Amino acid sequence: MQINPFINLTRIPLLLASTWLLGATLNLVHATDEPVQAHTSNAPDPAMPSAADSEPFKTLEANYLKLLAANPLHTDTLQALLAQYRQHTMGNKIQITVAQLTPAQRTALDPTLIQIESNLLQDQAEVLSLKGLDDQAIKFLEQAMQIDADNPDIFLNLARQYARRGDTAMGHKLLDNFLLTHQQQPEALNAYVNFRIEYGESGAAMPALSQIKNSRRDLITSLIDSGNRPQALQQLAAWAAQPSARDVALGMHLSEMLSHIGEYTLALNCIDVVLLAHPDKPYLLNDAWKMAERGGLLDQEIIYLKKLVLAESMTRPITNKQDTPANARIDPDNPNIDGLGSPYKIERDWKEKKLAALMDRRTRWFSSAVDVRSRSGTTGLSQFDSIEIPLEFKTPWHSHDEVFFRADLVKLDAGDVAPTHTGFGSMLFCQPNCAAAQLPQAVQGIAYNVGYQRNNFVGDIGKTADGFPVSNIVGGLKIRGEMGRFGYSVIASRRPITASLLSYAGAHDPNTGQVWGGVVATGARVGLSLDQGGTFGFWSTLGWHNLTGRNVQSNRRIQLMAGEQWRIINEENRRLVLGVTGIIWNFSENAGEYTFGHGGYYSPNRFRLVSLPVTYAQRTPRFSYLLQTAVSAFHAESQAANFFPTDRLLQSQALVLGATPTYTGGASNGTGYSLRAAGEYQLTSRLFVGGLLAVDRSQNYAPNQALFYLRYSWDRPGAQPVFMPLESVEPSSRFD
Repeated sequence: MQINPFINLTRIPLLLASTWLLGATLNLVHATDEPVQAHTSNAPDPAMPSAADSEPFKTLEANYLKLLAANPLHTDTLQALLAQYRQHTMGNKIQITVAQLTPAQRTALDPTLIQIESNLLQDQAEVLSLKGLDDQAIKFLEQAMQIDADNPDIFLNLARQYARRGDTAMGHKLLDNFLLTHQQQPEALNAYVNFRIEYGESGAAMPALSQIKNSRRDLITSLIDSGNRPQALQQLAAWAAQPSARDVALGMHLSEMLSHIGEYTLALNCIDVVLLAHPDKPYLLNDAWKMAERGGLLDQEIIYLKKLVLAESMTRPITNKQDTPANARIDPDNPNIDGLGSPYKIERDWKEKKLAALMDRRTRWFSSAVDVRSRSGTTGLSQFDSIEIPLEFKTPWHSHDEVFFRADLVKLDAGDVAPTHTGFGSMLFCQPNCAAAQLPQAVQGIAYNVGYQRNNFVGDIGKTADGFPVSNIVGGLKIRGEMGRFGYSVIASRRPITASLLSYAGAHDPNTGQVWGGVVATGARVGLSLDQGGTFGFWSTLGWHNLTGRNVQSNRRIQLMAGEQWRIINEENRRLVLGVTGIIWNFSENAGEYTFGHGGYYSPNRFRLVSLPVTYAQRTPRFSYLLQTAVSAFHAESQAANFFPTDRLLQSQALVLGATPTYTGGASNGTGYSLRAAGEYQLTSRLFVGGLLAVDRSQNYAPNQALFYLRYSWDRPGAQPVFMPLESVEPSSRFD
């Protein structure tokens, strides 16, 4: 609002009369027994005790008066005192204070006396309007308009009073004329636009609204482009402080402008101001929720989504449950209100599911599992039995992220190496006296890992078990997102190769005592999918990794995988899916043996596989299960490899012994199948337990797995039901 810096002193008597009338009317209102309806104005509820009678207010008033006694010309103190009086609707106090101003104080307050007078008249009009005395309210607003002829808020409120009296045309005419003389004043456009929208003429308001938005956007863009971000924020803050920011169209426009420059918290503040004037409007709450989601403000996202779900549930018709009233679909403070085993727990709409997922992210979880794997093979070498027991504690950190801490108990056993075996380490050179007895290959230890998650970003760092012959630093970064209809993921990681004891933990050479093995894959993988949950979905990944270990030949792995899913049954809690998967692997070296320098992991030069999986999954309120089978066919080609690829001396010595120190390569074809069964059960409102059984069978490859896990919600009942598809708790070594 523009204020004339030269006040006409002839207006002072009018000001005094106005303040006297305001005080008298307020006293009359407070004295009457007639109730006043609830509102959000400055007028108090007569049934409530006045804050002006409280000790804090009396102390504050006394402090202001003390400061003014010491410095009568301190205008900030004087204005603050008058503002307190106005806030507590103490018109008589304002009257007395203004009447007692000295000439020097009047001169100092010249620029704001008009505003004081205008505010008094507007307050009086508001009190009368709340009493239903519209004609009298109009008279006070017309007086305010004469005093402060450039204030668009007065004109907008006066137009609204005309409309309440049934004369909407008069309101339009008033604002049309005001806009003609204030075309360059954005606040005048605001008033014009808001009145048009409020009274059903949004089409006529659109050109003016576009003009406001464009002019403001151009100014802010210009300031940002010139590197003057602080001034841009200052200008936006000034606009947000104007009364017109409470109106939907312009308040939301300011919010969008702030979010566009990354100021999401300030943008949400603008929406909050609009919501104060328009509470429980689903479209506003939806915009606020999406704004918080874009800004990664998880706690605010939950707050707005709770309100949105509650507001929508009050009006949503019942479609699938006759015993659930529309206004009791969800408790805004606890999405688990439907209770353990309730059918509604798995019948929520997508927003309620989103809210439940966010609520679970803001609670602390304890998780654990026992993962048992076994694979037959040559004892001491390719035979492999493992038990891994991860213990995880996950907790919210800041208002938008979470951290987790893990300790994995790991025990590996490959059986015993026979003393006469020449295919392990460099035992070829110590025959026949390599050892007096069998050489057990078993290790155990504790692995540690800590991770961080914020929305679609996950990062972790840790180390493989400290009891291993080779303990490696491992970790990874993963980000997911969407590009139109496509989903994508990018992963950069360093992970252990868990194919055998040698590749995972490393081993000691019985002949030399040297350690080798402990292979890690370091690289990146990108994924691209086109799957929006419909009948068909497609996915693909491409990975490139460098495989290294201690005293192990370096290797390069390229992986390309792609697949399609056909959801024959695609219900909310039941699915039957047919799929096809293609896999292409390329390794630069054959490092799959167990002599010194090899890594003990399958590494064909070329590998091609086609698999046809069939999956059935179903969920009840407390139990979810999955059954899966697949058949596959593959073609593999392995190249020849030296016995000791990292040590030329050992390779030469093997030739001297008359051996043929080379593993022959070749091609092979085969078929295979796999079976998998998994399930999860909600034992209590906080405790979920689950398990998995899996077998794979193909040529020279027959692993088995049994997994049992639990998840416990530490702070509150779990908001989400049992998962479908299942998300089991796995060891850190299985991270992507």
